Amino acid sequence: MVQRVNRTAFGIALLAFVLSSLMSARGSEKQGKGRSLRVGLSQALFRGSDPRSILSLMQPLAELFSAQTGIACEFSVVADPLDIGRALEAGHLSLGIMHGIDYAWIREQCAEVRPLLLCANETIALKAYILVRQDSPYRNILDLKGKSIAFPRRSLNHCYLYTHKVISEAGENPAAFFAASPEPANIDQALDWVFENQVACTVVDGVSYETYRQRKPGRAKALRILHESGYYPTAAILYNPKKLPEDVREKVYLGLSTAHERFGGRQLLTLWRLSAFVPPPPEYEALLMNVLKEHPRPIIPAAFIADGAPAGQ
Repeated sequence: MVQRVNRTAFGIALLAFVLSSLMSARGSEKQGKGRSLRVGLSQALFRGSDPRSILSLMQPLAELFSAQTGIACEFSVVADPLDIGRALEAGHLSLGIMHGIDYAWIREQCAEVRPLLLCANETIALKAYILVRQDSPYRNILDLKGKSIAFPRRSLNHCYLYTHKVISEAGENPAAFFAASPEPANIDQALDWVFENQVACTVVDGVSYETYRQRKPGRAKALRILHESGYYPTAAILYNPKKLPEDVREKVYLGLSTAHERFGGRQLLTLWRLSAFVPPPPEYEALLMNVLKEHPRPIIPAAFIADGAPAGQ
């Protein structure tokens, strides 16, 4: 079976494209000559995708970057975020990209690693909601055991983690907690299916839910929040100030942080559900601490939808 590259994977490809094209626009050929920018991508960013497919996607972008700037750009997919942190500390990687949740988990062991920029989608504080119909009989997560769920494969990482947490804290095994269910094409369809009583529930991120409420207020009013998460930190572009040359750091920072100011950059950012690359604000620290409070140890979310054909399919 051919594995599909998810939206996050293409979002990282977008980041690579913006990195290559915008840095080259600053006429950096002379300054970058002979340097190599090594970027480690956390495999968790590409849930359900083959790392070889991701690297194939990155290769043309790396070659474009090298040709236009004189800085060789090499991407690698790393299974363990902690390995990215250690490689940044040792200077074996120039940049690392991982979920903010993973950065919170590795930070104590990789004290020299810092966030350079954050991947924002209107906000850097993410939420997750478990939603049911307003008139449904469901009152807590236990009522949904064995029921159907609309869960897009391209859902954000914190939605997986939060669902795993809610089920575990209710004393249940998250694995195959929900019945085999049809897979919606996107979050809008997932919410529509709950409204239309095609499935019992869905899990969506806060920005997508707010967008749905604005676009379809009538349908949104017919939905009810069953469980609501706290705030999660968004994905981070990490570096080691002691290892990354200052002029290279500045070019990366300026190229990405101004991407939204250019028409082409805005189009690409919007396409992949990003609004801008932003510097970490003071409240980012509190978001990282909240991860350790809610999820003290790193976990890999279970496959909480049972295998098999959905009922009635």
